[in-house]
Amino acid sequence: MDEERMGELALPKELIEKCEKFKPTDILVGVLCKNVETTVLHVLNVVNEGLYSFFPDYRKCIAVSIGPSDDRTMEMAELFQTYNSIGKIITQDIGGRGKGAG
Repeated sequence: MDEERMGELALPKELIEKCEKFKPTDILVGVLCKNVETTVLHVLNVVNEGLYSFFPDYRKCIAVSIGPSDDRTMEMAELFQTYNSIGKIITQDIGGRGKGAG
């Protein structure tokens, strides 16, 4: 099967490949953001430290979904370095507009 389905949205092949790199994962923390270049590094650092400190024996990953931002949110998230034991997936939001989207 070339594409996975999430409701009616097909996940991009690149996103599926990124996820495959971190299988299996015990704990996945999702961070949704848009236009938060000044705070995204702080949020990612808090998540990173929490996973590292409180779940040392689990396989962990942080997934960052970035909505259509007018600032450098994507760049900041991509620059962030997790601990070696924690995976990181950065992707553009694929959900579109609407209540609760991005």
